[in-house]
Order: sequence, then structure tokens, then C-alpha cells
Amino acid sequence: MIPMTPSSITIRNTTYDHFMGDLIRQFIERRKAFGLTQLDIDYMMGNSDGLCSKWECGSRSPTAFNLFCWAQVLQMEIFLLDSISRYSIE
Repeated sequence: MIPMTPSSITIRNTTYDHFMGDLIRQFIERRKAFGLTQLDIDYMMGNSDGLCSKWECGSRSPTAFNLFCWAQVLQMEIFLLDSISRYSIE
């Protein structure tokens, strides 16, 4: 187990924030391309009003299932790649 020091927590949060920022930015761009509002997304996902707004501004983080549903509403897919084969040298 990796010991949690203040510096390792900062690195983890920075990486997480960077990852989520990039991911959320893609959702925002797609939502706008479809001409949908944040409230439209909330309605289509069955969320309480304002939840999409909180995700987009970063005050709340969507769960993995919420990300999956959000992607479906925007006709997108989220998938995992095998990093070993992705970065292998041939």
C-alpha cells in the first residue's frame, strides 16, 4: 500500500481534476453542439434540477454510472483501453 502523504494526495487530486476537467469539457461541448441546456440533460437523465450544472462547474462529481448515462444521452461512449497494448512498441 502506498503511504498517503500531503504531496501524494495533491498529485492524486491534480490528476483527478485534470482528468475530470477534460472529460467534463467534452460533455459540455457535445451538449452545446446538440443545442441542449443543462436542464435538458437533467430531465433526460432523470436528475434533480441543477445537477448537470453542478457537474459542469465542478462543485459536484458525477458517479461512474452518471458518466455512463450522461454519455448515452449525448450519444457518446466511454470505454477503457488496455494500456499495455496501447503503449507497446512494435
